[in-house]
Amino acid sequence: MNTCEMQLLLNRYFDDELPSADRAGFERHLCDCAPCTAELQQLRGISSALHGLQYPTASADFLQRLETLSENVPDVMVMRFTRRLTAVAAAILVAATCHWAIVNRESASKETAAASLTRMETAMVDPDSAATYENASSNAQGDVQLDPLMSNLAGGRQ
Repeated sequence: MNTCEMQLLLNRYFDDELPSADRAGFERHLCDCAPCTAELQQLRGISSALHGLQYPTASADFLQRLETLSENVPDVMVMRFTRRLTAVAAAILVAATCHWAIVNRESASKETAAASLTRMETAMVDPDSAATYENASSNAQGDVQLDPLMSNLAGGRQ
């Protein structure tokens, strides 16, 4: 199909959007250009076919049901917002619970590890705690032999 550089103005001409000076020039062009004339005829045919169509109409029953539903729209919107807000709150609660569990598991494992150490191991890890353990449990059975060792590790503190 031959294309014409004036074909770009065809839709504007059909819609009466061309200024009057350009419109007269385009009408002269239509007399000499068969592709533009053919396309203009197609546009006119499509336009007349569309004007001949009847738009569907809604039944009275449908309009009544639609009106009834429109009264519930604010309630539905509030319920949707509430559900979404609840879901966000639940997600935050789950995340906070998981974080709390992880943090407490780490501190509990540290406490368990520290509790499972003997006095001697604790003194080797933290010499300052040796003096505390020495004073607190010097009367415990089996720890009497460790008292001189603990005092040495604590730097001779009594």
